[in-house]
Amino acid sequence: MKTTIRLAGLVILGIGLVIGGCGKQHSASSWSLDKSGASAQLKRFVSAQETQARALAKQDGTKLPVEFDAYYKAAETGDWQEATNLFQQMRKRLDGDSGLLGSWWSATLDAYGVFVAFPPGDKYAIAFGNDIIQSIPAGSIYFGGADPGRFVVTALMESHADGKPFFMLSQNPLADATYLHYLRAMYGGKIHTPTDEDLQKSLQDYMTDA
Repeated sequence: MKTTIRLAGLVILGIGLVIGGCGKQHSASSWSLDKSGASAQLKRFVSAQETQARALAKQDGTKLPVEFDAYYKAAETGDWQEATNLFQQMRKRLDGDSGLLGSWWSATLDAYGVFVAFPPGDKYAIAFGNDIIQSIPAGSIYFGGADPGRFVVTALMESHADGKPFFMLSQNPLADATYLHYLRAMYGGKIHTPTDEDLQKSLQDYMTDA
């Protein structure tokens, strides 16, 4: 029980760390999806995340922010600067209107990860991601914590949404109910993912112990 409580605390702290990392802007303004060594794969991934985000918003009955369409248009055409600017605008809008927040945001955050993790050193990111993917047996569950460990691997695997060749989770946002919904929408019935009740119990145990 003590170990579970400590892990819950680390997960809560981790959310702040990963979101903070995603907010950083890189200087590689000349980078674009067309120039990436994994251009075709990254374009397919961003397009798949848009489809998934729209489906999740519809399922949740959540209204998408006005920047959503423009963000994905910029992302899919590889406009790094416009995509990152629009993403930050969406984030600010969600800060002011929590009613817009839903599981679609987790899908969009993974899409934004392409523009966080690849521009600083595209060929190194690709080598890093492919080496990890090739080292993990099919059907495994992989936890990616730091930005590259999550975003690079998610973007380069055969299909994140289908869990091919393995199931990809990030431990940092496991204390976020919208992220858990995102996982259940992808992997429900294939692996056990925490329920909302599991989350509440973990948080309550942590708060009681603290």
